[in-house]
Amino acid sequence: MYRIKNWLIDLEHPLAKNILTDEERRIGYHDHLVILILCKNAGKVTTKEELLTGAWPGKHVSEGSLTQSIRSIRQLLEDSGKEQKYLKTVAKIGYKFESDAVFNSEVKEVELSSKNISDSIEPESKETSFNTPQEASLEVETKVKKNHNVKNYLCIVLGIASLLVAASVPFIYSQPKFEASSWTSMHKVEVSDVLTIYVEPDLNVDDISESLNSYILELKQNGIVSRVVMLYTRETFSLVTIRDSDAPQNVVIILKKTDTGQKLVSLIKEELHHHVH
Repeated sequence: MYRIKNWLIDLEHPLAKNILTDEERRIGYHDHLVILILCKNAGKVTTKEELLTGAWPGKHVSEGSLTQSIRSIRQLLEDSGKEQKYLKTVAKIGYKFESDAVFNSEVKEVELSSKNISDSIEPESKETSFNTPQEASLEVETKVKKNHNVKNYLCIVLGIASLLVAASVPFIYSQPKFEASSWTSMHKVEVSDVLTIYVEPDLNVDDISESLNSYILELKQNGIVSRVVMLYTRETFSLVTIRDSDAPQNVVIILKKTDTGQKLVSLIKEELHHHVH
């Protein structure tokens, strides 16, 4: 994980956790990719082109989308665009995190582990070969790149696969132990020709389907999406957006027990806004 100020940034999921208050916040999908790229290049200027290519792969988007992501990141860190304590703007070029503002907790753990091993061995065995902190850092960076590539590939597969495969997404994110017999059949709700919702039994979608349907109809009229398929469980809400000119895209929202129907509609609209622009 990367640590910026008091926030830990998850490498796999679009989540940030405050180490002082244990508060967790969801981050927009593209905002999360922008943070990871900037953290990886901490101390160096990352151009706008690099950020647009890395955070919106395969898409042609305006700099306005990047500006919105930068604004959201600064809001999370309580770092105004005027003060720029942590995230700097390099005029007409790009952005950068100050090198002393970003910490890689995985690298520190590897270095500490290597030091403990060195202190515990006997003098005559000191010639035994161990990875240096530099080598350990390189291995961790390689692992981060590999995990990032795997995550991008997984998103594409989930977007194209059937809703049955999408139903496994909650288990991928939370990684609970379960038996094959724990699978629950889903109830299909055809809200309209642009919205289909698969829902667990005993969950009611009446309070959210009408608001979401009108919002998605508006997106379709503007040529942004053709159809949206949703999977609603007690723990997650999975969205698959389908467009005529692009491959399906998948977004997963991790729910809290306290989330109301109105809160859920707001979260879904926010994720759709980030995801389709």
